[in-house]
Amino acid sequence: MHRLGRETGETIFSAAAEEAIGYERAVFDPEKGNWPDFRRGAFEPGQKSFMYGWCAGPAGIGLARLAQFGGGTPEVREEIQAAIVDATSGPSFPAGHLCCGRCGRIELLLEAANRFADNTLREAAVQKAMMVESQAHPVSTTLFLQRDERTSSSARTQ
Repeated sequence: MHRLGRETGETIFSAAAEEAIGYERAVFDPEKGNWPDFRRGAFEPGQKSFMYGWCAGPAGIGLARLAQFGGGTPEVREEIQAAIVDATSGPSFPAGHLCCGRCGRIELLLEAANRFADNTLREAAVQKAMMVESQAHPVSTTLFLQRDERTSSSARTQ
């Protein structure tokens, strides 16, 4: 919304973005270092629930703050730092995908490493990416080899 406001010159978009960010800041839970998940069914009445992904959680908010502000104010730097802490030491996910898996956190670490020229964050991202890669299931090439062999065989018999 901020970007749309800048690009169009329409302040209503920037104002809406500021209002949304104000809301996010108001619900941030410093004890958890995270923003609650208020989607329907995500929590029991009277209890907070938290996501730790890119789609709903610190990684996504950290990426948004990096893209929007680049860490320009102390408040934004604190939010980015909360997201980085989660990405480096938050709950572990079995999934490696981008949205709700470990790759969203890796993306945050890489973006923060680039923005702040921080090799420690880059190394953390590389280590996490190597772990995702080492746990990936290999893709079978048997089907492709058989298909290539069939093509080669039929070409030889003609």
